Amino acid sequence: MKKIFGSLAVLFMIALFSCPIFASFEEVGVGARAVGLGGAFTAIADDAFALYYNPAGMANLSRKEFSASYGLLQTGLNDQSKVSNSNATYIHPLNRKYGSFGFAWQQYSVQSVYKEQVLTLGYSHKILKRWSGGMNVKHLNREFFVPIGQTDDFGFIETGKVDPIYAKGSSGSNFAVDAGLLYRRNDKWTYGSMIENINEPNLSISSLGRDNAAMIIRSAIAYQDRTFLVSEQLNLTKSASGLNRQIFSTTAAEKWWMATKFTKADIGARGAFTAGSESFTQISLGCTYRLGKVQIDYGFLMPLYGQGLGATQGNHRFTFGVKFGGVVRESTEVLRKRTAENTLRQISQQLEFTRTKIERVRNEISDFKTGSLAWIPEAKSLEHREGKEASLKMFQDQYQNLMDRYWLKKSAGACLIERIEWLEYVAQDFENTGIDVKEAKDELSSTKSERAKAEVDFSGAWSYYAKIVARGADRYARVQLLNEMAERFAPTGIDIAPLEEDLATMK
Repeated sequence: MKKIFGSLAVLFMIALFSCPIFASFEEVGVGARAVGLGGAFTAIADDAFALYYNPAGMANLSRKEFSASYGLLQTGLNDQSKVSNSNATYIHPLNRKYGSFGFAWQQYSVQSVYKEQVLTLGYSHKILKRWSGGMNVKHLNREFFVPIGQTDDFGFIETGKVDPIYAKGSSGSNFAVDAGLLYRRNDKWTYGSMIENINEPNLSISSLGRDNAAMIIRSAIAYQDRTFLVSEQLNLTKSASGLNRQIFSTTAAEKWWMATKFTKADIGARGAFTAGSESFTQISLGCTYRLGKVQIDYGFLMPLYGQGLGATQGNHRFTFGVKFGGVVRESTEVLRKRTAENTLRQISQQLEFTRTKIERVRNEISDFKTGSLAWIPEAKSLEHREGKEASLKMFQDQYQNLMDRYWLKKSAGACLIERIEWLEYVAQDFENTGIDVKEAKDELSSTKSERAKAEVDFSGAWSYYAKIVARGADRYARVQLLNEMAERFAPTGIDIAPLEEDLATMK
């Protein structure tokens, strides 16, 4: 945990350097699902849009993915401006040894006025067991649509002249670099950080001017299970003037309803709330329809107060995504190791489950013994008052109750040791009461024979295992044999101490 928070602190400190003027390539969000989450996607990064929000997440993708998105931004502006954002993204995972690659094209435009284009090449790789890292190299290009001619002081257009602002061209381009980290604490908790535009590239169309793309630092934490997700993210950037630093906090949640006979598809819904510097607030909403490998997303973002282009009816995003190709396989060695680890865990769980069942039966028998201290004297007292037949009936009822419980346990899969201990208690407790306990004794004898056979079989299996080990069997073959023996003999409840000792060694 100290490493995690240390990394996040370092990423935030980087933002404290340099103060140029910022205007180009401001954050507008990419992908309908991420927009529906208010951009709080840095610690999630589990689809193609990881390339934008945290390239480290690409290392965890197991299939090739393609996504295309289109956005209508700041709709309903008074001047009827049409602002749009389009992108296409492709992710190509290889394996744990070679990592994952991503490529994307993105365009932001204000109709007939301005256009930005970004080409992104990303790479991600596992760093440690729970850590992954990623980096993007981007080519940024911005272009102004130059008006024809120059307007003089009297309002007349002189078509033969070029506006001095565009004397050296109407476009500018440069390269930028992003970097991200993702830490998976377990299957549910993740932490992510990303620095966008680390080098703050200058995109001025004038050789003397400066118009830098702002560095953006994102740090987030997320919790997710199969159907529910919640994320909290902080974004740190600089204001348009470059003199002030701005911070924004986003809280997002997502809920999934898995496919049923009615919908035949997964349905997702999400929402987020963002608040930050200069009293900025906004809400985000979104939904998803996912059928097999195809996914369609819609996202809606509405600034409530603060930054923006004026009065607006909100931002709309539409995304189409598809996964294709086979699941990327890990190297044979890594896959075998992970399989062995999972198998060892399953064996331990099986043994612990059997021990718990046996202990539960012993506690149940103990409770019956405690109860018998009351009803056995009561039965004998009944015999003095009403005769032997009355006490025999009481003993018979208790005996039959215990045998009925036994048959239920056996049909439910009780192990041999559970059954033997239960039958021994019944046979011994009622043997001298005068009732017929032949049913319990016969069943006890049969069950003990089963245990004896299981013990002989385990001894033979263990001898074979010892020979295999002596011949130099590798750890993966040993784990498979241990698993086969555990599946066969652990449910019997017999003593398999040698297997448990070797299991501890293998761990």
